[in-house]
Amino acid sequence: MENNLKVYDDFLPQQEFDELAKDCKDVEWKLVDNVVDGEFGEQQEYNKHDWQFEHYFYELPFHNSSNTFSKIGKLLEKINPFILYRAKMNLNPNTETIIEHGFHKDIWSDVEAEKLMSAVYYINSNDGYTRFEDDSIVESVANRLVTFPTSRMHTGSTCTDVRYRQVLNLMYIPYGEQH
Repeated sequence: MENNLKVYDDFLPQQEFDELAKDCKDVEWKLVDNVVDGEFGEQQEYNKHDWQFEHYFYELPFHNSSNTFSKIGKLLEKINPFILYRAKMNLNPNTETIIEHGFHKDIWSDVEAEKLMSAVYYINSNDGYTRFEDDSIVESVANRLVTFPTSRMHTGSTCTDVRYRQVLNLMYIPYGEQH
């Protein structure tokens, strides 16, 4: 994989991961009718699987957008962002075959993109994945973190082997040396 893509297995100590995974089941979910925002990714033709559940823990400029923000505290302590821009959890129900959601960038503006990093933290193991524009794939393995520049094209997928795929997406400005 390219050197700007970093994968960390067993990112949190097992007890902290178990607590986070349990806490992430107990949130309010919002049903959204599209997985990829057309402003930042390729527009998809109608697809009956183009939907997901989302939960925002945090988003600038609204700051703490959830009374559940503390649930991801240990994860944020270890990542140690200088500035957190967004913390959003996605839940994608399983499908009969793997469906990719569409390549996109987690980006707001070109100026911000130069400084921002994205991270995907996998809450559960399944046969889904994150694919990058160079066709590298990071499999969905519980307690795995992958980091990459926010401007990097990528897509998530559904899964077929468990009930759902659950990931936490972060956008942040790094503070000093990462991990």
